[in-house]
Amino acid sequence: MIHDAYGYANTADANNLPHHNEEPNLQAQKFYQLLEDAETELYPGCKSVSKLSFVVRLLHLKCINHWTNKSMDDLLSFFKEVLPVESFVPNSFYEAKKVLRDLGLGYTKIDACQNDCILYWREHANAQSCPKCGESRWKSKENGGKKVAHKVLRHFPIKPRLQRLYMARETAKKMRWHKEERVDDDHPWRKNRRLFDGKVEKGVAPSPLTGDDVLMQLRGFGNVNFGKGQKRKHDIERAVGPGSRDIVNYYGLIMCSTISFRDGDWQEIITKHGDAMWLKVKDKFEATGVREHVLQALVVNTMKRLFRTWKTRLHVEYSRYATDEERLSHRPSDVTPEDWVFLLGHFGSPEFKAVSERNKINRGKQITKHSCGSKSFAEVEESTRNPVNGQKAPPDRVWELQHTRKNDKEELVWSDPQSQQIHGQLQEIVEQQQFEENPMNADEILVTVLGERTGYVRGKGYGKRPAKKSRVQQVELEASMSSAMESMRQDMQAETDRKLQEEREQAVELQRKLEEQMAAELSRKLEDDRFELQRKLEEDRAELQKKLEEERAHMNLQLDKRFQQQMATMMARIQK
Repeated sequence: MIHDAYGYANTADANNLPHHNEEPNLQAQKFYQLLEDAETELYPGCKSVSKLSFVVRLLHLKCINHWTNKSMDDLLSFFKEVLPVESFVPNSFYEAKKVLRDLGLGYTKIDACQNDCILYWREHANAQSCPKCGESRWKSKENGGKKVAHKVLRHFPIKPRLQRLYMARETAKKMRWHKEERVDDDHPWRKNRRLFDGKVEKGVAPSPLTGDDVLMQLRGFGNVNFGKGQKRKHDIERAVGPGSRDIVNYYGLIMCSTISFRDGDWQEIITKHGDAMWLKVKDKFEATGVREHVLQALVVNTMKRLFRTWKTRLHVEYSRYATDEERLSHRPSDVTPEDWVFLLGHFGSPEFKAVSERNKINRGKQITKHSCGSKSFAEVEESTRNPVNGQKAPPDRVWELQHTRKNDKEELVWSDPQSQQIHGQLQEIVEQQQFEENPMNADEILVTVLGERTGYVRGKGYGKRPAKKSRVQQVELEASMSSAMESMRQDMQAETDRKLQEEREQAVELQRKLEEQMAAELSRKLEDDRFELQRKLEEDRAELQKKLEEERAHMNLQLDKRFQQQMATMMARIQK
């Protein structure tokens, strides 16, 4: 505690400094006085409590228990009565506080304006009133006496604290952290906090692992496929996965800013503006793994769906009002005035009304209702894909996600009874396929339950097309060939594993011998270093003890000399 207050954190370093026979300054005198108090018994025979520890412990109890100054004075008076007369108990709390100042816990009193305008400090140190509000610095005293300030600020100086932190080697290193170890705010490694911990790596980069090293590390893990991964087909003609909404929204933005309803139906629009819209998509996105004409067809189909949705929403806005005057005054913001005038005539035509009525009747014939909201069936199905093996959930689980929602009690509720009945049929077929030699895929299971429809697979939503019969035969042939190749690959893998195991065992044995040799050499070296270090420590301890004895003898000599001088002076005065 005393070393922390006066900066003597490393006595060995302090003793290496050059020694001068000079009188200690005020700080040194306080330091040696505190050392003496720390070794002085509180009263004769008290071995557990020293003069210094008694005061520090008492002040600590005052702080944590919120004792008043008067209670401290009373307690110290009681101690003076109880303890022996030779005890070193302070006479008052004021006398005990002096120890705090010597330990570096003192403060400076600065008078302040009662309205918090200024501090009576520096240029205002001698001011008698506030230069801003004009209030007096002192409380009124009718009978005179010592002046008392209205407000007093107790300032704990920061400089001595920082000086002590920089004096000690351990804390000085932490005080320089922001300069020596901290990574700059604009450092490239700060951009990726997930991979880096914020420290600059100055060591040598680790050696890259070989193929054998990787196999050796992964040998203990299960479900590890060392062969070629399963190829995933682009069987969904819709955007799915993270960022799919942004892509579709950009398609809609391109379409709304390019086409016009006055250009005709969708086929006429795509003939006129299809290439221009595709070029805008290519400027924004880069496609990999899909041929360009295939991707262009997918983008056009997506825009066609967005076009129908846009037109349906505009028709809803049209149906809200009874007259064309009201509709003209409430034009949607995403359609131009010219197109809105054209749509008013189009929506009011007998041909459009007939088609709208027919579609309304067809929608009424639907027996199931989905609960996907704005998500497509493809997005819901893609969300069930296993990130490890790439497999999707079975069709009964996907159907459940597409046709259920949670109520207030967090329970799954079906959107309609027909959907629940279809789910039961799908679940029954999925369980049966587990015991079949050639199980049906998800599309075939949906066709079995929902029936076949030309152009798309029921239960898959827009964009999914059924497989052709020739394609089914091709898949069966590929499966047969794949089984034969898998058998050959397993035999080759077993032979390779055997050879690798032999080489690994030889490498492990060689590494074990090298480690034993290195451990023996390191142990011998550490033992030699330990003896050498112990010898140096003994020498340093002896030298330190010698210097302390010399310093103590010097201090005693100085004190005796001063005492003799003072006694001589006093005797001279007495003789006079």
